[in-house]
Amino acid sequence: MPTRLAPYTRFARARLLRDRPFYAHWAITHRCNLECKTCTTWTRGDISSEMDEDRIDELARMLGRLGVMQLSIGGGEPLVSDKLPHAVKAFQAEGIRVRVLTNGLGMKPSVAERMFKLGLREMSFSLDSLNPKVQEEIDAAPGTFPIRIKNLLALAEMFPKKGLAVMNTIVFPDNLHELPRILELGKSVGFYLSFIPVHVPAKGKNHLFYRYDETLCFDKNREKEIRDAYAFLLDQKKRGAPIVNSSVFLQKARIISFTAARTGAAMRASSTFPSAPTAWSRRAISSKKNWETPIAEYEQLRASKGYLDEVRERTAHCEEGCLRPCWAEPTFLMSHPSSLWEIARIHWKTLGRRPAFEPAAVHAILGTA
Repeated sequence: MPTRLAPYTRFARARLLRDRPFYAHWAITHRCNLECKTCTTWTRGDISSEMDEDRIDELARMLGRLGVMQLSIGGGEPLVSDKLPHAVKAFQAEGIRVRVLTNGLGMKPSVAERMFKLGLREMSFSLDSLNPKVQEEIDAAPGTFPIRIKNLLALAEMFPKKGLAVMNTIVFPDNLHELPRILELGKSVGFYLSFIPVHVPAKGKNHLFYRYDETLCFDKNREKEIRDAYAFLLDQKKRGAPIVNSSVFLQKARIISFTAARTGAAMRASSTFPSAPTAWSRRAISSKKNWETPIAEYEQLRASKGYLDEVRERTAHCEEGCLRPCWAEPTFLMSHPSSLWEIARIHWKTLGRRPAFEPAAVHAILGTA
């Protein structure tokens, strides 16, 4: 049975020897309860292709053998899968830290309580704007804003004291001016903040994860405004604000809105393990499509001669402009000592008590009584 120190010893070995993935991102489903403007994943939702509990157990055991220390369970929306509780329990039994990435609509108190009773201590909750109209335009659905806020405030009161709660915010033209206020809300509910630059493919081109929408594109004349916004976030992080993004990530994010920026594809492929609901693993997020491997064959493939060389060749011309935290941040942990130091400080703080929930401050920010 893995000990509580297993995740940390696994990461130490992975960083020292560079011979195994330490982080995995698994989409338990592509189904979602929203059809967001920023995303295409929900278009591939198919319950018939998703793993059953036996295959989930197989994946958990394999990741444990590989030495993975951290798993993010995403989607789609993980909460639409009735296998999520089983999955959380299975991966934790292998000594893997688990984080659930949710849009928040289904994370009502009774659901959150069940997750916490299973031992879940990490969660990411999406909130892109404090303006109901802007948020619901991104969601492409009316009435979502009050549900998110209600569930967020409930989570703030019941989240485990020794846990890591993160609020994910996509940075796009209509919410750029809101970032200081969103940061203050995160502080007031005891959450860390993750600010993610919007990703938009070229007009007329399809993409695996996101789609083109003109309203999500920054105009060149806003370059100074964007640089100032990220400079503000960097300054706040230096001053101790609860921002989970690494400084390296934020520095690159303020550039990516107007110019392409690589994020270390070859390292990303060697230190992380991406997996889809269909029991296939994408060996790397490569510009060459359909490069996938059945999970059952992954261990043998990884041990084969020339595997990493093939990964590097495949990703030599990786799509420029990708700065998705699930791949970029593990890369920075392996390549930038400052990123390792920053995340170590965050995890050290989670061993103590989370920042207090401040209802009065929250209501002042939201303008509610």
